[in-house]
Parts: sequence; structure tokens; C-alpha cells
Amino acid sequence: MTEIKFQIGDKVKFIDNDNKIPTYFDNCLPANIPYSKLIHGSILLGDVYKKEFAKIVDIHNEYLIVEWTDAYNTLMRLGFLPESLIFIPVQNKIHLIHNPFKMNDIIKFARDLTLSKEDKLLRKYGLVDETGNPTESYSALVRQKLEADNKAYVVEMAQKMAEDKLTN
Repeated sequence: MTEIKFQIGDKVKFIDNDNKIPTYFDNCLPANIPYSKLIHGSILLGDVYKKEFAKIVDIHNEYLIVEWTDAYNTLMRLGFLPESLIFIPVQNKIHLIHNPFKMNDIIKFARDLTLSKEDKLLRKYGLVDETGNPTESYSALVRQKLEADNKAYVVEMAQKMAEDKLTN
């Protein structure tokens, strides 16, 4: 059997694992996939996945960045090794025209045309959802920035606490 060489855009299915995603890789060792390429969520597979499966949206070293919808209808993106995926051949184009999920893709594309450059960028990397609401990834980035911007203030408060403790 010849090994399939996966490419960006390929539709894939996870090797069956009791309705859960197989072993995945993220920004930790050994994969060190950049955080901007990832979207975390539930390990449970959702109904949209069961109809649409998943697709390869990027490649980082030997890890395929796969996007799908989890059990809570959250768009997810994590890294997988090729051996945890099964290639799904694309149906012929005539059949795709009548596929309601492809029609949804066309409607989504039309809606996306009116977005600003910044909004498109945020959506592309999963920082906002289709309705423009911030995702958990967005909130995590804001928290990281807020913590970094306020470190001097927190150190100052800790010093005052230490001084108060010495005077009491």
C-alpha cells in the first residue's frame, strides 16, 4: 500500500478512537507548533465533524495542522502525525454543488468579503468566531498582554506590602 502524502486542503478523518480525537500535538515539546496556528477545545468530536470530517489547514515540520468542529461546535486546530489520519477523497464537483455544507461555505465567503483586513486576520487565526465574538484564544492573548503590561505595577504593590509588613 502506498503512503498518502497529505497536503493543505485535504479532507481527512481521524483514526477511530471512541468519538475522541487521537493523540495530538500543540505548542509544547516535541512539536513546538506556534500558538498562532492552534485553537484548543474539547477532545470530543462533534456532529459537524461526523458529517464534514476535518481538513488540513497547515503543516509544521512533520505535523499536520488539522481543523474540525468539536462536540461544542468550537472550531479547533491542532497538530497530528499522518498515521492518525485517513484521507477522504473529494467527491466529484457536480455533486458538491448540491451539498448544503458547500453552500454554507459560499455564504460564509460572501459574508467574509465585507470584513476589514484586521477582522479577516482575527478570524483566520481563530481569535474571533464567525459572528465576530472573541474566542478563548483571543482572551488568552489579552490576558498575557495585560499581565505583561502590569508587571511593574504588581512589583510596586508587592514592595509596598513588604514595607507595610516591616512597619507593622
